[in-house]
Amino acid sequence: MMFSIVCGLLLLLRYFFEIIQVKQTSMLPTLKDGDKVLVFRHLPKYWLKKNEIVIIRPILKNSDPYKCPPYIKRIVGLQEDVVNITVNKYYEKKILYEI
Repeated sequence: MMFSIVCGLLLLLRYFFEIIQVKQTSMLPTLKDGDKVLVFRHLPKYWLKKNEIVIIRPILKNSDPYKCPPYIKRIVGLQEDVVNITVNKYYEKKILYEI
């Protein structure tokens, strides 16, 4: 009985969460190469907010998205926001952010 409960909980945790290892340096100093991140897999889109970190899985033709390495990025704008991007800088509502 206890074994089936533990197995059921592990399957639920595996369905909702995932641990991803960072394999890039684009998120320095927040995330470094080799850091591990606990990811909530099924986040509704309306929960997303500006400046949150998200995992993006590339969808390539004839490939499984879970076999391609994921991108870890920060949200700089949502659907209703206007963001102007120039080389190594982006402007959001007249505020300059250096990249």
